[in-house]
Amino acid sequence: MSEYSVRNAEGETINATFLCTFNIPDLDKEYVIYSINDDNPESKLGAILLGEVVRKGDDVQVLGIKKDEQELVVAYYNELKSQIGGNING
Repeated sequence: MSEYSVRNAEGETINATFLCTFNIPDLDKEYVIYSINDDNPESKLGAILLGEVVRKGDDVQVLGIKKDEQELVVAYYNELKSQIGGNING
């Protein structure tokens, strides 16, 4: 696990712990399973989230997943989760 200060899609800086990253060769993109770490009571602290990673030098941005890519990304996520012994419903 690695902690990063990243920009979200709105350009706001958030602290996140990257639990796992994975690449999807068909999309030539990197994705991350992460959690938000901050003191904002309105944040999704504790939630496990999934997003696209865009790296430009030391700048790391986490974006949402494009609607037309969601099915493939979730399929990769589910396969990864099943390989480490997890179970996902939904």
